[in-house]
Amino acid sequence: MDVNEESLRTLESLLEQFFDDCTSNEKKQTIELTLASFTKQQGAWKQCLQFMNNSSNQYVSMFCLATLETIITKKWLTLMAEEKSQMTSLLYECCLDKHDKVPPFIRNKLLKLVVDIARYDWPHFYPNFLTNIISLIQSQNEKTVILGLLFLQTTSEELICPREDINVARKDELKCLLLAYIPQIFNLLIDLLQRLRGMTNVGEEIILTGLHAICHLFSWMSLENINSPNLLNLICDIATKMDSKGDQALSTINELLYKNWVPYSFLPSLISICCHGNLLLKAVLMKRDLDLEENSSYLLKLTEFVRLTISQHWNRLESSIHNFPIFDFLSNFFRYTFHLMTVDSMFYECLESWLSFVDYLHSKEAHHIERYNQVLVTLAQGILKKMQTVKDLDDETITEYGSYDTEYEKFINHCMELIAKIADIMPRKTCSMVLEVWHPSCTAYYQLLSSNAELPNELPVSLLDTVLTLTGTTRALGAMYENFHPNEQPAILSSLASIAAQATRANIHTKYQTRAIHLQLINLHVQFLDALKSWLNNSKTEDGLDEAVRACVPLLLEVDNQAPLLQKAAAFLLSGITALPRPIRLLTILEPLFVSALSHLAKNTWKIVQLALVRCVLFWNWDTTSSNRLELLKHVVKQMTPGGITDLKQIIWLLQNCQPDNKEPRRLLFLAVQPVLEQSVNEFPQLIETCPEIIEDVLKFFLESFRLFQDFIGVDFIFRAITVFLTAYQSADLKENSCGVEQLLELLTLIVEHPANTYKQFIPNCIELCLDQIYPHIADISSPQIKPAFFQLFKSILMHKWHYFYSGSLLGCEPVLEHKDRFCQILVTFGQSLTQTDIRVFAQNLHALESVNTKWKLYHKDLFRSAFLGEFLTVLMNNLVEKSHALLGDEIATAVYNMAAVDFNTYFNSFIPHFLSQVSGLDSYQREMLHQRTKPDTDLPSFIQNMHRLANDIRCYALCNGSVPSL
Repeated sequence: MDVNEESLRTLESLLEQFFDDCTSNEKKQTIELTLASFTKQQGAWKQCLQFMNNSSNQYVSMFCLATLETIITKKWLTLMAEEKSQMTSLLYECCLDKHDKVPPFIRNKLLKLVVDIARYDWPHFYPNFLTNIISLIQSQNEKTVILGLLFLQTTSEELICPREDINVARKDELKCLLLAYIPQIFNLLIDLLQRLRGMTNVGEEIILTGLHAICHLFSWMSLENINSPNLLNLICDIATKMDSKGDQALSTINELLYKNWVPYSFLPSLISICCHGNLLLKAVLMKRDLDLEENSSYLLKLTEFVRLTISQHWNRLESSIHNFPIFDFLSNFFRYTFHLMTVDSMFYECLESWLSFVDYLHSKEAHHIERYNQVLVTLAQGILKKMQTVKDLDDETITEYGSYDTEYEKFINHCMELIAKIADIMPRKTCSMVLEVWHPSCTAYYQLLSSNAELPNELPVSLLDTVLTLTGTTRALGAMYENFHPNEQPAILSSLASIAAQATRANIHTKYQTRAIHLQLINLHVQFLDALKSWLNNSKTEDGLDEAVRACVPLLLEVDNQAPLLQKAAAFLLSGITALPRPIRLLTILEPLFVSALSHLAKNTWKIVQLALVRCVLFWNWDTTSSNRLELLKHVVKQMTPGGITDLKQIIWLLQNCQPDNKEPRRLLFLAVQPVLEQSVNEFPQLIETCPEIIEDVLKFFLESFRLFQDFIGVDFIFRAITVFLTAYQSADLKENSCGVEQLLELLTLIVEHPANTYKQFIPNCIELCLDQIYPHIADISSPQIKPAFFQLFKSILMHKWHYFYSGSLLGCEPVLEHKDRFCQILVTFGQSLTQTDIRVFAQNLHALESVNTKWKLYHKDLFRSAFLGEFLTVLMNNLVEKSHALLGDEIATAVYNMAAVDFNTYFNSFIPHFLSQVSGLDSYQREMLHQRTKPDTDLPSFIQNMHRLANDIRCYALCNGSVPSL
């Protein structure tokens, strides 16, 4: 080809300037316009190919490739047949000539362009596309073989998951065409892999490239189409090598194991693959010089293989027990987990696989589980032994309560989760094993706590090991109450309480300045308090109660406590104790907490203690009169709201977390907060003007109070409060201040949903506030806080106060529509929200419309059918076409189905052609064809599938039609 040297040099100069950091933005914009002008010229593709063949400049290559891609993907259908044929031939020749001379990213782009052409033209106008690839793979030249394999992988990537510039029928056709060649391709790959297995250098590169291509083919093919035992055996054989080829071979195998559906015909191959995996485990275990870090990639893939084998296919392997050694596999995996792996991410991956195995057994009958009893015992023993032998993990970095953000804490969490799962299946044996480790460690710790002798400056190594072991097993014990036999529970509970109380009295963590020992002793103390809380919450006896209270009260009263984690654990223990009715004698021990301000406690800990004291007053059977209890409650409320209505956050939290079920405790709590409640309503009009920042808390407080005390507040007070709130907001400037609007809407929603007819009178005011005051300010903005509450209120009005709009009918006649204008306005707001980008509001409102239709047949009402049905269908169909909310595609199609179900005949014969006539970018022939292809199926699955096909094809035609007439 002759090339215009001057044009090439000019292009190179422009691109060099464009990517030069010193070039100004104005200059870059000018260059962009010049380049864009070039790409629009007639025959620009020819010049691009000329430039690529005559320039080594990578900027030129990428610019030319980008231009060619635009022409192929957006203008291909507008080119003349001769131009298409010439471009296809030249691009393919360019691939053959340059694939080993250009960087990989340019080579891959070239390959993709050829495959892009095949996406349109193969096999009708590009019949030799795949035969060319097969010829390349059959070549005797190693580099040409690699090119063919890269072509094969690119073909798999681009033809099976193509963009939306082809219709659904073409997508299906491409998949069928490619599948027809798969047997031939597999035979080629088998011959290739067999021939090159023992080769190095280029041979290794070919194998690795081939495995990448096979892996992608496996990612989308069904197992029925993959069933090639020879190929699978070859891949498994390559996987025995712990190198890059072995890594990729394991990835390829794992791609198969990810598939859930396994046809019967593939079962022998699956079993063979899993048997190979068992051999791989054995081979790894036999390597004495295995470097875990150097081979981490391979081991990670092998661990993934085991996880998939257990989580996806264990039931199939069990049914073929004569062909697959399940117990040998589990034994090898046990050794792999506990003897080979250090405590790192792969060890945790192994534990996840064991969790999958134990979860699988949870769903089985007793006789099935019995086969694995020894496996479970060995597994539990392995975990407990690992817990006792792992000593070198970090255990110092403290974060929030109960969470030491350390390697050791992470290790213990994973181990405990698995121990608890095993205990659910075989409780007696697991509990026995845990106690066998816990008791001697507990005895040693108790002796340390009870020792009157002076403590050593440093704990002996054996005692430090005991502390770590006891920390883990105590946590396990805390989660295993229900697994212990009822006869064992009282003694263990008493031991936990006794040791926790003794630990509080001894406070030995204060005796050690060494940070590691100090933290370990605190952590152990915390674990005893947590375990005690768990056991007391489950116990129906009074065992350990007194000691449990003595274990936490001194910690909470200690002003100079240097372990806030301990105080918080004590607060949670106290909260757990007071959550249930307890013996009144405990009040003597708790009395100091009632009279102390507890201001030394951290804020969150202080809140939990106050909650515990309130629960104690409300839930326990006091001997004193109600007036005394009320005074105590008022005292707590006063402590929690020192600033009155300007300091409501604490009392809101209290109401949210203290939810008495019985009437008398709720009445007492209401009487305690009533003064603050009345004050908040009385001062609300002034607050909205002077202190808008606290309006949100005032409304939250009233909201929680209404939820909890609505049968005590009284209808008159509720009427007055709601009237005050509505009046205040109607006169407020919501554009300047929207504080509290979300909470007001939530409160109105509760009022609307209340079944009492007395609240129906608020409906007009609610609608007026929403439509006339609030909606104008949020209609066209995202407003992520207000909009969900706004539309939830409208949904509640439609769901619970439907008869405000449709009054009752006589003798089965259509109900009479009242307040039509407001009803229409509400539907308009729902419709407008479906045209906006906020996916949360879209999903919420789509579900709301569907719910109202299910309950009240909204879509079937005359008004909706005549004034709204077509508009809503159009909006939803546009969403499907534009994929503006692609994650909700099926939900949108289902809503379309329910609207279409009002009259399927009208939908298919009138709405669809009308909708297509409004879609831009289509010609009349395409509209007619799309209408004819839309199958009038009326079952939901077929309807949804057809709507997605229609939407895809509309996108395809519109994209193709958007191309320039010629280039």
